[in-house]
Amino acid sequence: EASIADLNDDVEELKRQAKKGETELRSTIDSHTSTMRRLEGDLNSSQRDVNDKQAKLDTLQDELDELKRQAKKGESKLRSEVDSHANTIRRLEDELEGARGVVTERQAAIATLKDEVEELKRQLKKGESELQSAIDSHTNTIRRLEGD
Repeated sequence: EASIADLNDDVEELKRQAKKGETELRSTIDSHTSTMRRLEGDLNSSQRDVNDKQAKLDTLQDELDELKRQAKKGESKLRSEVDSHANTIRRLEDELEGARGVVTERQAAIATLKDEVEELKRQLKKGESELQSAIDSHTNTIRRLEGD
């Protein structure tokens, strides 16, 4: 009977230890379940953050692409304007060169006309002098004839 009692005591001890083990296991499982739920919440929150950041990244990428497109368009427009201005500058330089040629020709014509005017003035003075001399000669002749 003592061995049955000992066995009963052993069985009771094993039951108690099994119950204690089960309680500890349940506690560990509950703790792990809580940890898993917390981690799942953290994961879901992190996934939302990742999705939000990806959406923002996609938006920023779209904005960047649009800015690049606008920059290329602007650059193209500016290049066109620069080319247009360069053509205008070349045309104006050509016109200026032509105008300078005209100015040079006119300056030469003015110099020629000045020379001609000076020659005419000289001839006029010579003619006046000759005319005065002729008048003086005729006046003397008239005086002489009147005196005779």
